Parts: sequence; structure tokens; C-alpha cells
Amino acid sequence: MILSKKKLILIAVAILTVATVIAYPLFIKKMMADAAVARIVEVYTWQNQELKGMYQHVIEKEKTFNKSKKDDVAQYLSLALSWKSVADQIKGMVIIKNGNNEEVLKKEMEETAIIIYNRAIAVYEAGIRKFKKTNSILYINSANILREIAPYYGSETEKLAIYEKIEKRYLQALELDPGDAITHLASIDFYKKELKKPEAFVKARYELASKRVLNEIPIAISFAEYVRSLGQYEKALEFYEALYEVSPRFEFKQAIEEIKIEIKNQK
Repeated sequence: MILSKKKLILIAVAILTVATVIAYPLFIKKMMADAAVARIVEVYTWQNQELKGMYQHVIEKEKTFNKSKKDDVAQYLSLALSWKSVADQIKGMVIIKNGNNEEVLKKEMEETAIIIYNRAIAVYEAGIRKFKKTNSILYINSANILREIAPYYGSETEKLAIYEKIEKRYLQALELDPGDAITHLASIDFYKKELKKPEAFVKARYELASKRVLNEIPIAISFAEYVRSLGQYEKALEFYEALYEVSPRFEFKQAIEEIKIEIKNQK
């Protein structure tokens, strides 16, 4: 059946209307977020002279990014890092005490920082979609920023969804670069702190990392600190003594002396 020109026009209008209904709230949400960020930057520039320049720089950078063909993963990494730097500046700003408004200002800063962290995440995620499984840094950086914002979500359901995304991104990063010590340690830290995984699970992840990472020293240091935190001082001492034998650093010697005291006190 051949549709008449009039019917085709009506269908096109209907599709356009649906698309507008979907896109318009997103556009409004983004516009309001941009306005909130711009306000914070303008109002509190006196507290942080670098902030306004950083924000203007990243806005221009994003314009250039949007005009380019975006075939270079370095563009995504650079733009996302710039957004994260602005968010870090806002999050790290010290709010001057202002009576009852102090907590309100602190909350406003945190909410604004989260908006910008999400801008950085969006760039990393766009890079992941474009380049698929070709660059592990996109995955680990997205996971790391998601960890930054997760504590600010009150709902346990929201947090669980974020945690699932973080774990997925870490595992994908390790799939692409199984010998990267930084990713192994970041994922192990996530399993210990946020997911509260049991001791056996965490130790298994350390064992896996030690088999895959060429330079085992960072893994061994982290493992020694972990078993020490569990009160397993004999095991920690064993690792620190092995580390000191390979690399006689002052901090290893100091840890050995401290653990010997802890073992003595434990008896």
C-alpha cells in the first residue's frame, strides 16, 4: 500500500513530536545544570582565581571537540580530564563560614561538582561507545569518577546501580590490559571499601593480580598493608621483609619495626 503525501507528512510530524517530547526535558535539564555551574563559577571566583579560567577553557575545548571528527581517543581523554579538573576544584573549595548558610553552601558545591563529574563521565562513556574495546584508560577513568560521585547518592538502589557499573568498567579495563597494576589495585580497593567483599575474595584478587602483573612490588605492598589491617601481623611481616630484601627502602624497614612491636603487643 502506497501512503499518500499527506499521510507521510502527518507521520513525520508525529515522529518529530515524540522525539521533541523525549529530547526537550533532557535539553532543559542540561540547560539548568549549565546555569547552576556557571553561577557557582561566577559567584565564587573570588575564592578560587583559577576556577573561572579553567571553566572557560574547558567550554572552548568542548566546542572544538564537538566540531572535530573525534577520531582520536586522546581528544576524549583530554576533554574528560579537563571537566574532572574543574569538578575537583569546586569540590575542594573551602567555604567561608557564613552562619546558618554554611551547610547550604557546602551542599550547593557538592551538587555542582557532581554535575561536572557527570560531564566527564559522559565524555569517557562516549569514547567507550566509539572506540569499543581499544583503550583501557577510558574504562578505568570512568570507573574512578563514578566512585567519586557514588557516596553522594542517598538511595541504596542508585548506589547499587553505580557500583555495578564501576565493577563492570574495572573488569573491562582488566580484560583489555590484564597486566596493569593500577587497575588491579583500584578494583581491589573498590572490592574492599565499597563492596565489602570477604577476605577470601579479596585475597583471590590479590593472587590473580600477582600472577598477571610484571612488577609485583605495588601488589605486594598493598597486600602487606591489607593483611596488616586484618591483624595478620606475621603474614604482613613476611611480605615486608621480602620487600625490604628486594628494595631496602626506609618505609619498609619502618613497617618491619612497627609490625614487630604489634606482634609483641598481640601476645
